[in-house]
Amino acid sequence: LTALDELGKVKRIRGGAAAVEQEFLTSEDDVDTKYEKNVAEKKAIAEYAASTIQNDDFIYIDAGTTTEFLIDYIDISVSAVFVTNGIVHAKKLISKGFKTYMAGGLIHQPLVLLVQNQYIYLLAHKFYKIFYRC
Repeated sequence: LTALDELGKVKRIRGGAAAVEQEFLTSEDDVDTKYEKNVAEKKAIAEYAASTIQNDDFIYIDAGTTTEFLIDYIDISVSAVFVTNGIVHAKKLISKGFKTYMAGGLIHQPLVLLVQNQYIYLLAHKFYKIFYRC
């Protein structure tokens, strides 16, 4: 807590710490801008995540730049089934020969993804793995 207090992340008080008032972002960068940020880290995460995919997995891949990199690292010999809300993601999965499903919804710009009630959709299916953007 002392270190966080010194960084200005929390305020030390008797018995613990209190949150520091912070301004929250209410906008999001477009996809092209996101592709330029933290590329090496995103690719390292994507490569590791792809290595966990096994035959017969039923996988949800959310739209996002890291999850798009993930598709590049999936071994084409893996026999898994994918569901995504990312239009670009679906195209990449199909081009690699994977069985791919998309749930319908409104196409959202500038992120190029289908907007649906994702949480209900995710709960309605029994995925083995879910790769969600954050």
